[in-house]
Order: sequence, then structure tokens, then C-alpha cells
Amino acid sequence: MIKKIITITSILYLSSLFAVSCNNTDKTGSSNSNNNGIEKYAGTWELVEISDTVTIDDKGNVVFDSNKMNNIKYEGTETYLIEFIDTISGDIFLRLNFSSQTFGIGEIGGEELDKGTIKKIK
Repeated sequence: MIKKIITITSILYLSSLFAVSCNNTDKTGSSNSNNNGIEKYAGTWELVEISDTVTIDDKGNVVFDSNKMNNIKYEGTETYLIEFIDTISGDIFLRLNFSSQTFGIGEIGGEELDKGTIKKIK
């Protein structure tokens, strides 16, 4: 009888360990899957030719013209395409191509396209 109780207790104990160890939920939090690494360029960037700024935070969130953008696609070669809807202009995209941690090329447009230098100011 005691042997059965020990066996059942052992089985329940091992089963509970197995159940806990097989849980695939990320307990530390996952990174924003939409940003694709843009957070490494966190800071405030000036679009020099159009005198406007883009802010990228350390979580990969991008704010431009008071619009928080979450549709960020990595296009390769440190180029990111960010799409958003402006209430006045409609669909707008912002393409940022980083050549270093402080400089790059920015394009913004909808029907018309503005292109120029971006530089990190903060």
C-alpha cells in the first residue's frame, strides 16, 4: 500500500514538473515583432530638407507628426518602411535608410515624395 502511494506521488510530482517545463510562454516579454530592429536607432531624427522630426523609442515605436506608427517593415540594408494614415493627407509612408547611428536618408510621401538627409539630434 505504501509503495502504491509513493509511486502515485512520484508520478504526480514528475508530471507537474514536466507540465511546468513544457510551458512555451515567454515570461520575460517579447520584443515588438513589428519593429524589426529599428529600436537600435532610438532617438530623435531630423528630416533636414523638410525641417521635421521623427522619434524612435527604445522599444521600436515611431512617432512622426504626432502620429504613433506601428506598421514598420524591414526592407533590408538598414532600410525601414513605416506606413500610417494622416487624417488630412490620407495614406503616407516614411522610408528611413540608416547609413550609421547618426545619419541616413529619409523619404516621406503619399502622392508626392520628399527625399533628403536624416540626422540624429538627440
